[in-house]
Amino acid sequence: MVANNSTDLYEVLGVERGATPEQIKSAYRKAALKWHPDRNPEKKEEAEHNFRAASEAYAVLSDEQKRSMYDRYGMAGLGNRGFDTGFNSTIFQMWVNPDQTTATAGQLAEIAVTGPIFSLTAGVLCLLFYASRFRNRPAGLILLMLALVGIDCFLGPLAAAALGGDIHTALVFLGTPAWVCDALSGAGLLMLSVFMFRIGRELARWAPAEFGRAATVLSATVAPAVIGTLLILPLYWPLPQMLVGSTISGSVLWIPAIIGAALAFKSREPQCAQLGFTKADAWVAVAAIAMVRIFATGIRLAH
Repeated sequence: MVANNSTDLYEVLGVERGATPEQIKSAYRKAALKWHPDRNPEKKEEAEHNFRAASEAYAVLSDEQKRSMYDRYGMAGLGNRGFDTGFNSTIFQMWVNPDQTTATAGQLAEIAVTGPIFSLTAGVLCLLFYASRFRNRPAGLILLMLALVGIDCFLGPLAAAALGGDIHTALVFLGTPAWVCDALSGAGLLMLSVFMFRIGRELARWAPAEFGRAATVLSATVAPAVIGTLLILPLYWPLPQMLVGSTISGSVLWIPAIIGAALAFKSREPQCAQLGFTKADAWVAVAAIAMVRIFATGIRLAH
């Protein structure tokens, strides 16, 4: 289905215009399960048509900004975002918005999980380099923080698999049962808590030797959690409201790291590296900010 100005996205999902986000999600899940092509081999063409229609409607109605534009101006208010012919995508700094007019469920799921899997791969590589070569070198702290961000960008969406995010989106596209999403969320939350606890213990090594327990915990874990959250919001702006909320609430996941740093204080190893802010650090920071701002407005990939 290619959306046009006469398309009623609420009617596609079978919900009222005043439906809550939970009602829209539930309606989409039911439609996705009903019309998933793999579940309808005898009427595959009809199933693909209806599945795309439901996915297209959900892509708009589940996004607060797009839904507001649609409610005010209809399909014309959405311009060509997500409704061009062909399988194009727009890449933002924290998510990908694929066009859903001709993409299959598998392709949409693949697009959704590419970011978390890439982040996990980069994070694991940074952690391996840190542990094997840079644990006592100045560059080690940068690698440790990169590992933290990369692995968190996978475990976070996994922990939210039952609620929202990239992995949730992929599971919905694939028609995954709710109990599987719940199980993945539980596993993700457990792994994320253990990982952050271990990260907190390791970060405590990097506090100056003269710091006491409180100063060590504050500098190694509390400060990155608070300052990082405050920096992310303006640097990544504009963000969909759901990402603003998840970014702020995600800082709660630093609690296991704080506990880990506090418990590791007595047994921490002295860090050998002398830390300081160099010109190279400044250039890396400028390049990172520039890249984030480029992606803030999205980069369109068209075939």
